[in-house]
Amino acid sequence: MLIACTLTQYRPKSDKSFSITFNTLELTKEQKTELDDLFQTHGIMYFKGQDKISKSEVEELDKIDLDLYDNKKTQSQRLRSVLYLNWQKDNKGFSEFKDYYAMETNRIIEHYKNKLE
Repeated sequence: MLIACTLTQYRPKSDKSFSITFNTLELTKEQKTELDDLFQTHGIMYFKGQDKISKSEVEELDKIDLDLYDNKKTQSQRLRSVLYLNWQKDNKGFSEFKDYYAMETNRIIEHYKNKLE
């Protein structure tokens, strides 16, 4: 969403983040709907003073990967979760998940180490 606005206030918070307030000109119905849809979502904020935003700046903004916010788990957490589900389906004789996890991650590591040779 690109809209003209004025930075009217910012306050530091105890966690070193900031609370930032902007005021806009009157919004169209479509802009109000879009703003409402964006409420409580993660995104990227780009604020520029009086200069007009260039096409290349818009293109750079469109390239930003927001996957960090879309996936709450890290890649290693996702792998561990998938391995846990596999262990529940077929524990391969391991009564403890930690043992199954160690065996499977070692198998994966060895697979990629062999590709290096």
